[in-house]
Order: sequence, then structure tokens, then C-alpha cells
Amino acid sequence: MKFKYFLGLFLAALFLATFLGCGVPGFEQKDEQQAQPTTEGKITFIGEENKEYNLYLAKDDGSEVQKLTDLNSVEGLVQPRFSPDGTKIAFQARGKKVETANPQSLLYVANTDGSDVTEVTKEVKTGGEKPLWLDDNHVLFLTKDQKNKAVYSIDVEGVNLIKIAGRTTDEFVLVKEQNEIVYQDAKTLALNKVSIETKSENKLLNWDRPIYSLRISLDDKKLSFVSKNEKKKYTLYSFDLEKNSLGELIPLSYFSSIKDEFEVAWTSDSTRLIFTSVDKKGLKSLVMMGVADKRTVPLTTGETIDHYLAISPSTDRAVFSRQSGKTSSLISFDLATQEEQELIPSQYNPLSSDIK
Repeated sequence: MKFKYFLGLFLAALFLATFLGCGVPGFEQKDEQQAQPTTEGKITFIGEENKEYNLYLAKDDGSEVQKLTDLNSVEGLVQPRFSPDGTKIAFQARGKKVETANPQSLLYVANTDGSDVTEVTKEVKTGGEKPLWLDDNHVLFLTKDQKNKAVYSIDVEGVNLIKIAGRTTDEFVLVKEQNEIVYQDAKTLALNKVSIETKSENKLLNWDRPIYSLRISLDDKKLSFVSKNEKKKYTLYSFDLEKNSLGELIPLSYFSSIKDEFEVAWTSDSTRLIFTSVDKKGLKSLVMMGVADKRTVPLTTGETIDHYLAISPSTDRAVFSRQSGKTSSLISFDLATQEEQELIPSQYNPLSSDIK
């Protein structure tokens, strides 16, 4: 009896293990590690071939380049942005599109496998610019709202348009942890913040001069922007959101000649800024500066034009486009070793990029 009893328990346990682990028809066992593919290690960029612009994807070592769109835009594409989960890319198409009466810039969203390329601002008569991901399914963007500009959100299908902030300049950022937008008021020129959920609004910083290149650190604790100081000289500033304190970082000698083209980005540790330095010939090179000590270190020279700066959120490196003559290459710069590597050759003439 004992033998039959234990034999029965053994057979029951064997059947249960087989049922749960070996795949009885109709039962799908999920491997948690396989069900969570990594979305890091990718680069997206705008490439130009035969004067036509399209969106591309590659591994972060520059290999396995894939063409994701066939828009063949002749006006140019800019500002590709990975969604937080890395499965989608938002980007801006400049200029008038033949199939629509919309003369403004258009916003698109595409899956990283090249499928579902969707014009999300198709129903927005004034188009859209400067896409930022609110979450994996919603994009923030800037558009005209009557006489002023405004920040709206829209979902990846191009519906559910919601106004977040009105009467803005071109400058706004998303504070992800607080679910807020920081923007410059077009009338008062103050920096304001508005809650995306409640739409409640508060003044963040009294200011009376136009600002440019508003950026937020990856830890959501600091802002940087360019504006004139009291002596009417263009200057790079930082603003600590936790301490509510403003810091004057460095004067920008040639900023008056480039303004909106000035590029600045926070490093992944949120302690340093990388920005473009312009010489008398108009050539742009990259400089890195510690926010605390204001110490600057040149990263590249002014022999070529280095621009379209992107920072890896997980590794200590910058990616940028290096223009030499009429074509560009995509360069990766290791901020720790000060070594650079060509990722994408001039065959694709890579311009704006993003790295996941």
C-alpha cells in the first residue's frame, strides 16, 4: 500500500511538472527574461541620400543600419526622439508636404521596426515642432495657437489632442518626476511651470529677457538656458529646481550670431554640460563644463563643424554629427577616455540623432 501511495504521488508530481513546464498544447509558458527584450544599445538618425531625408536605425556601435521610412522629404527631417521604452521614434518633418494643405512642420511617430509610420499632427492645422515624449503613447509638441504658441499633447495615433500650456515661446521642457511642463511665458518672459494633470500653473523664475536652448538634466533637478545678463551679454545659466537658485555659468562670445542654433546637453550624471563653441569663422566645436566648478574642457577642435548633439542616458558618451565639406559622419565621443569613433559614415550623411 505504501509503495502504491508513493508511486501515485510521484506520478502526480511528474504530471504536474510536465503540464506546467514542458508545454501541453494550449498552454503558453512565459519566460520572463525572454519576454523583456532590451531596448538599449540603439541609435536613430536622420540620413540624407540623393537630397532626400529619411529616418534610420542602427546599433550603438554603428552596425546594422536600417532605413525605417520612405518619406523622401526634400525639406529635411529633424529631432528624432526615442520613446521611453525604446519601441517608437518621434521626429519632425520640415516644410510643406505635397499631400496636405498644412504648410507647417509635421510630426511623425514610427515603430523601431519601421512599421506604422504615422503623421500624428495630421489634424492639427498649424502643424507641430520640437517633439518630446510624455510617456510611451503620448507626445508633447509646440504649435501655433491663434496669435501665440502653445504646448499640446497627442497620442501616437494622432488623436486625443490636449492643450497643456498656452502663450509660450519656443522653449519648454518636461519635468518627468513631477509630471510638469516648464516653459517661458511669451508676454511676461517669466519661467512658469504647469501640472499636466491638473493644469495648475505657478511662476518658477522671474525673468525679463528672451531665453534660448532651455534644457533639463536627466535627474530632473536642474535647468540650463541661454539669455542676456545684466550687462546685455549672452550667458549660459543654470537653475536648481530643488534649491530654487539661479547660477551664471559662462559668457558666450559669439552667441548673438547663432542664437537658436546653440546646442547644449546635460551628461548622464547631471553634473556637466556639453555645448557648442563657435569661433570667428563660424565653425562649431564641442566643450564640456562642470556645473559646480565651471571648469571647461575642449572635446573637439574647430577644424570641422560639430553639431546635432545627443547624450546617451546610460553611458558616458556624446553622439554628434561632424560636417566636413558637404557631407557629415556620426561620431561617438567617450567622455571618460576622451576617445572618439566614427559610427555612421558619410555614405548616409547622418544629421540629427538620438541614442537609447
